[in-house]
Amino acid sequence: MGEVAAAQNAVFIDHYNDWLDSNGGQVPLSLLNDGLHPDERGHHRLALKMIKDLRVFDSGSRVCSLRVP
Repeated sequence: MGEVAAAQNAVFIDHYNDWLDSNGGQVPLSLLNDGLHPDERGHHRLALKMIKDLRVFDSGSRVCSLRVP
């Protein structure tokens, strides 16, 4: 999908492989509320990945510095 996005000059954020790479090739079940859908920690991680990949991260921002228990 990344190649298609690049060919179309579109942004592609690869959440799936980010999750696999950070968890030994497995989807981190600790970030899912039902084994499929992200919980609050999972959504937080998705948001931070998007913010960083879009290069709009600002450490002074309340959104970027939000902590989820």
